Amino acid sequence: MSTLPPAPPGGRVAVSGLVLDPRQSGARRRFVELYQTVMRLGEFEDLIFYLPREAEPEMDALFPGAPMVATPLSFEKPLERLRRSPELWRQRLANDGVSVLHLDAPPLVKLPGIRLVYTLHDARHFLPGWSARQLYARLVLRRALRHVDRLVAVSETMANEIATRTGFPPERIAVIPNAVSAEFTPIRNAERLAAMRQRYKLPESYILSVGHLEPRKNLFSVLHAMAFLKGRGAKLPALVFAGRSVRNTGKRLALRAARLGVELHLPGYIEDEDLPALYSAAQALAFPSRYEGFGIPLLEAMACGLPVVAADRPVIREVVGDAAVLVDPEDHEAFAKALWSVTLDRRRADELREAGFERARAFHWFESASRLRSLYDELKQ
Repeated sequence: MSTLPPAPPGGRVAVSGLVLDPRQSGARRRFVELYQTVMRLGEFEDLIFYLPREAEPEMDALFPGAPMVATPLSFEKPLERLRRSPELWRQRLANDGVSVLHLDAPPLVKLPGIRLVYTLHDARHFLPGWSARQLYARLVLRRALRHVDRLVAVSETMANEIATRTGFPPERIAVIPNAVSAEFTPIRNAERLAAMRQRYKLPESYILSVGHLEPRKNLFSVLHAMAFLKGRGAKLPALVFAGRSVRNTGKRLALRAARLGVELHLPGYIEDEDLPALYSAAQALAFPSRYEGFGIPLLEAMACGLPVVAADRPVIREVVGDAAVLVDPEDHEAFAKALWSVTLDRRRADELREAGFERARAFHWFESASRLRSLYDELKQ
């Protein structure tokens, strides 16, 4: 942990490191890329990171030399100590000279004298539905939004949806989009690709999906699309669904694939350094998700030269533009035909590949970091 120098004029910006929880995926990658870029810009003298003690070794490696403060925060009970001991936190923030606090979890209390920023990655909890989990999440989020000075959304589509569904003032929502790092580029080295396949026990040829295995990702539709093609005598690659399983979704996918006679591989979590090779070895990305806040795998796949077949949803259209095949994810036949076209029609695949390269280049972490820096400067005034 770094020793804090005197606070600069306007105070410090404290950033919570709770999103570094290994169970996070896209949100975790966004945090790392965004703040590494902020530091490369040389504009971090007023930043400090508040993080759980279990995150210290990783943070020291990711952000060498950055001021960090170990706190009672925990990956297991995010912000619980903040809720129970607001006075303790007010004193901590005052001692550290903090004027702006940026959280990736809902702020459960108001901290007088502190400008609160909250990154809300999507508005899924405000979608129609009345489950106990959804009702509790809505209650927590509505309470949190009363305490927030600025919301950060990861896409224009999501900013509009958050404002519409929650009533939060749109002028207080800053859009700071995701991007793709320079490491995501086509991998041609045969040894590296072979080593990746061996490490995760993957086949030579496959159609890929990346992200948590959970119901909203709608991966069962890909299984049924492949079964549709198989029933018509088509020969297609295996499926690889890479990501952690949520609520036994992986087991249910495996059972459904076996029943349909579809070859499915579930390698689990893929280390960040292996992702470019994972994309590069695939023939297409299948992204049938019913709901996303952004969809980082879309950009990563396009940057690695992978043709993309995705759900026709507003936020996905915002990310991919005209560089992907978009279809109704509930129409198994349409999804099947789209996968068939990009895996067997080389000319079509090459067109999508070139369009994807160009589209991925339109998203820059430097642009997002500059927007974030401007937001902090505005709140410190």
